[in-house]
Amino acid sequence: MYRVQIDLTVAMKKIAKLGIKDIIKGKYWIKVPAKDPDAACHAATEKVCNTVHKKWGQKGKSGEDAVKIIRKEMKILKIDPI
Repeated sequence: MYRVQIDLTVAMKKIAKLGIKDIIKGKYWIKVPAKDPDAACHAATEKVCNTVHKKWGQKGKSGEDAVKIIRKEMKILKIDPI
């Protein structure tokens, strides 16, 4: 199990231009099950993208575009084993 600190500041600025405003904000920590730090990074990215897709996927193209932006712009700041 790992705690992964992510930063979505850049992604959120781009997503706001799509009209999606109430979504995950800035920097925060996510707990993910993983065997190693690389797997933790992947799991954190998938967790955030799945959350966005569940909430905004029904909006069609803008929801899909938001997920693409997150995949491209999300930054992993720190990984801590717990």
